[in-house]
Amino acid sequence: MAAAGGQRLQRPWGEAVAQRIHNQYEPRFPIIDSMAVLGTGIKYALSEAGAELEAIPSLVRYLLFASSWQQFRMELDDGDVRAPTWDVAQVRAQGASFLISSIPDDDPFKPTAAQAAAASGLASVLERLTDNEIVALCDYRAAVRRARRRFEPLVTQFAPRGPAVSECPRTPESRGALFDYFWRSRDERFIGHLDKIAAGLPGQKRPAVFVYGHTHLPDRSQSTANMISGGLLKIPMEGFSPVRGALTPVVINDGAWQRTLTPVQLARMASERGVSDQQAFATLRHEDLPPCYSFVTVGIVNGEAMPAVRYWRRSPQGEWGAAAGCGR
Repeated sequence: MAAAGGQRLQRPWGEAVAQRIHNQYEPRFPIIDSMAVLGTGIKYALSEAGAELEAIPSLVRYLLFASSWQQFRMELDDGDVRAPTWDVAQVRAQGASFLISSIPDDDPFKPTAAQAAAASGLASVLERLTDNEIVALCDYRAAVRRARRRFEPLVTQFAPRGPAVSECPRTPESRGALFDYFWRSRDERFIGHLDKIAAGLPGQKRPAVFVYGHTHLPDRSQSTANMISGGLLKIPMEGFSPVRGALTPVVINDGAWQRTLTPVQLARMASERGVSDQQAFATLRHEDLPPCYSFVTVGIVNGEAMPAVRYWRRSPQGEWGAAAGCGR
């Protein structure tokens, strides 16, 4: 945006909220910005140090929308499964309790948020949410619920065997397993962004691959279908297409070019050190984290772009090289 003295980069409001917390707590918790996914370090810091109640409403809104879709396992449905219609009126009638129930019981930030709700500090947050934002939260809640009820083993934002959140109320005509596609909000977000990019490209064609980052949790491999010689052949592919039934564009997250730690890894390190998760979070330093940095490569297979997440990691012998994973 234009400003006095030249051009300035306009930051989203959520980034400004997060940056203030990071600046405040990073001296005490050095790995606050190294946790996957974005916002997770803030939750650990606030659960350990506490926060001013007046700051909680903006934090609740930020943390609810700092969601990571790539943690979920998706299945091929050939577009047969539809997105449910959430009853937004019923959701609004729940008031602040809707926001609290959107946070899993084992989330370290939930007690702080519940305290703010009890002090009537969250009603305004729900009032300011648009219907589309409520739908996005309901989609995400449903995806979390399914992942936890199925004990999906590779979910890394939270432990896979934690308590499942409840679904938002659906409209009567969209109840049942036929309406279990929960990635609509994610798809619409990326399609809108890619269409803006395409508007400035020759032929106004969407790019075949869109790589984004900074949310700290890279995409992981999942099985998808690739069209080869007129037939469907299942091959491993990373990322996803926001256009259902289409192979492109492929959207993929490269994570963050820094050492990161998931809550599951944090719990393991805490157990090895004989301390609580909060104590481990407070005492770990960047050099304690795995020397591993994610990035995306884009290869060509049968004329199709095939992006993949790879890791620049240091071996036990001290040698650096690219690998398919970080290892332990």
